[in-house]
Amino acid sequence: WQPDSEVAQCPVCGGQFSFWYRKHHCRKCGRVVCANCSPHRITIPRQFIV
Repeated sequence: WQPDSEVAQCPVCGGQFSFWYRKHHCRKCGRVVCANCSPHRITIPRQFIV
């Protein structure tokens, strides 16, 4: 899980994070990206939810 403090901009599009341009963690790899670069959602099977 990548700490929020390590990331100032989206590594995919280069957008600068701010109060309005929020950080999102990928649940698969743990990296931080913006909402626009992470539009896909998956269902996590119940047995993997802790």
